[in-house]
Amino acid sequence: MAYLVTFDGVELINPEPFDRNINPIVNQTILLSGKRSVQMTTETALSITFRCSTETYSNITDLEAKIGVQKTLAINGINFTKCVISSFRKREWFPGYWTYEVSFVQDTTA
Repeated sequence: MAYLVTFDGVELINPEPFDRNINPIVNQTILLSGKRSVQMTTETALSITFRCSTETYSNITDLEAKIGVQKTLAINGINFTKCVISSFRKREWFPGYWTYEVSFVQDTTA
């Protein structure tokens, strides 16, 4: 199955199969007594990573230009608003062939 993934209109080329994580938001604190205090919310946040490959370096620079901006991530026609790039790694395997790994998180504030 081919996946169609875009971030602010920039297509991720050849994304591998992926897991979409909708993580519950939890904060844990270990108290001086040794007990654990846990705070939870019913809010969830999207956290997802894609591994891609391309022979078009401009695809990589187009995505790198989106670092620091909050935009829509679309996965097979499902839109996730207020997403940001949280991690970006690239590697040139041989001249003209690149792989990259890009991670996104979603801002769930109003």
